[in-house]
Order: sequence, then C-alpha cells, then structure tokens
Amino acid sequence: MQPPRPGKLDRKKERPYKAISVPVERLKTVLEQYDKTWKPNMRKLRANAQMIDNELFVQNPEEMPEMSVTAQLIIEQSAKRAVSLAEESIRQHKDLHNYVSKVGKAVDRSFARDIVGIFAHEKDIESDKDCQVAALGMIYDFLLADGRDEIAETLRKEAGTLDREPAKPLTDAERTVLEEIQKKNIFPAVEWLIEHAPEETKLRYDLHKQHVVELIANGAKEEGIILACRSLRFLGSDCETPLVMGALLYGTASQEMKRYKSLFNPVLWESLFARLVDVITNHRSSLTDLITVGSTALPMLASLRRQLSNPGLLYDEELPLEIKIQKHAHSTFSCPILKVQSSARNPPMKLSCGHVISNESLHKLAAQSRHMRLKCPYCPRESLAAEARKIYFGEP
Repeated sequence: MQPPRPGKLDRKKERPYKAISVPVERLKTVLEQYDKTWKPNMRKLRANAQMIDNELFVQNPEEMPEMSVTAQLIIEQSAKRAVSLAEESIRQHKDLHNYVSKVGKAVDRSFARDIVGIFAHEKDIESDKDCQVAALGMIYDFLLADGRDEIAETLRKEAGTLDREPAKPLTDAERTVLEEIQKKNIFPAVEWLIEHAPEETKLRYDLHKQHVVELIANGAKEEGIILACRSLRFLGSDCETPLVMGALLYGTASQEMKRYKSLFNPVLWESLFARLVDVITNHRSSLTDLITVGSTALPMLASLRRQLSNPGLLYDEELPLEIKIQKHAHSTFSCPILKVQSSARNPPMKLSCGHVISNESLHKLAAQSRHMRLKCPYCPRESLAAEARKIYFGEP
C-alpha cells in the first residue's frame, strides 16, 4: 500500500492531527532532553559510588577496621549529592505529566467522544468473554504479523484463553534483517530475499530505490549513481526509475522540488519495513485494516447521527454509508433461497455437498422431512441438517 502524497489529504481531516502534533512534538522534545540530561548524571553517580566502595571497602578491608573522618566526609557529600539529584529528577519527572496531560486534552478537543449508541450491537470487550477472546486474538495476530513473536507468545500464555498455536520464533538471521532495516541498512534484507523469497523482485527494487534516495538526501550523489546503475535497471520499473534518476541529477536540492518530494517521505521506510515483515513472517492481521476503517467510519456516523431526526436508522446490521476499504473482505452473505442477508441469528450454513444457505432456510427445508433430511436446492445430493456447518467470513 502506497502512502498518501503530501498535500493530498482533506484539510478538514488534517486539522485534528495538526492540533495533536504540536503537543506531541513538545512532549517528545522534553522526553529526549530528560533522557539526555539524566542518563549521564545517573552514570556519573553510579561510577562515583562504585569508586568509593572500591577505595574504602574492597581494596583494604582489613587495614581499615574503623572509617576515618575523611572517608565519612566523602560518603556524606556523595549521599547529599545523590539525594539532591534524586529530588531534582522527581521534580522534572512531575513536570513531564503536564505535557502528557496536554496531549490528552488535545485529543479530547480534536476528536469526537460521543460514539456510544451509534451501533445497535455494540461489543463490550470488558464483560463479554467472546469479544475479549476475539480482541486478544486480533492483537496476537497483529504482533505476529509485525515480527514481535516473543511479545505475542507472552500474550498467549498470560491470556490463557487464546485458541492459538505457539508462536514460531524468528531466526537470528530474520531478527538481524528487521533490526538493520530499521537502521535504513537494506543489504541484509536484500540478501535474505534473494535466498528465501526470490520472487519478491518488486520489494528488492523498492529497497534499492529507497537506499538511493537516502544517499541523495545525505549528499552521496556519486555512490547513489553507482548503486542505481548496478541495481535499479535490472530490477525495476520503467515509470519509477526515471524519477529516481532525475532526483540524482539535482542531488540534495531535489528534496524541495515538487516533482521529487514524495520520494523523501519518511513513511516509505515504514512501509518497506511492514512489507518485509509480511514476507518474513507470512502472517496476516486484520487489526490494522479494522482500525483504519473504524477511524474513517466513526466520525461520519457521529456526524450523521447528529443530523438525523430518527437515529434508529443507524441501528441496522448494515452501515448507512459507503466506506472505501483498501482490502475488501466479504463479511456478509445473502441467502439465495429466502433472499435475505445473514446475521448473527441467521448465519450461513454449509451443507455436506459444499453449497451454502442460511440457517433459517436449512431448518425450513429440513422440517419437511421426518428425519430432518433435506435435498440441496442446487444439486441432487441429500444431507442431514445436523451435518451442516456454520460459515465464518474473514480475510480473503
């Protein structure tokens, strides 16, 4: 999935994100400053304590049965310094909560919170065990698909209710590939793809292309030209390679040019990482798509509910508006006999012959027979109603 180009988003949709991005950036800056300040201070304090321990207690434990006045003074001064640093650290840590609070307030101001009652069959994950298991299962699948097998396995063990096989751990080579790609080092990933997934030529091309773009951004124009000549022309796309070569021609100045600006979008590295994880783990997760569709639909539904005089129209099984979905999945079934859409009370059922009808049709046809047998409406085969199996729709 290609990331959206800068400037293509609706300005109204951008406003909430801009309102949040300012306090988030401030919080990020403060956290980085806190980290830079206190990590060295704590290292120095620890080193000083170890030095005192070595000088006074470890090296000559028998020669000093009693502590001298000088030693007592050194320890006292070190203790006072440690207390002072701890108090200052706690004070600054409390200040961090103010920045965190500002982020929360920005979220409350920018996004609609009144979403209760939009759907007729809202799910309560806290009290409904089935919903809780389904939610934990989606999180488990997402962690596996994201290459976090150790966290996924911990979740499976602690949940205790997940009907999942133990997570297959990543090999050391696979972990190295994922760690290096996060550092923008493509070469371990390219070698792994050549050996284990040679059919992924487009992914290899995109890795080389993004590495060339990174070289352009860092001013290594000559190295980028060499890599482009060696790799892109053998792997690549007739429409994408000329764009990269044009950026090479202008060098670092191309970052500010409208024609080439999309090449330097940092989201592209995240997209490459996600695609690489998908190839390595060979695991699919619907959680990301679910969150994307939900975040798109909820504001529209909330706005629609405020405008409708009869909000009961939103309580149907089907959404009253169209949502564009990147990856389509069939989640409903219309019975070919009764011409009605299936639901939780009337799920689709697969007969022993393989044809599918609704549960209501199944029992109506079977009720005509003394032994609850029915003839398939599509083929001559007969089957028992008890042999039918419920169908669950998921990803295609």
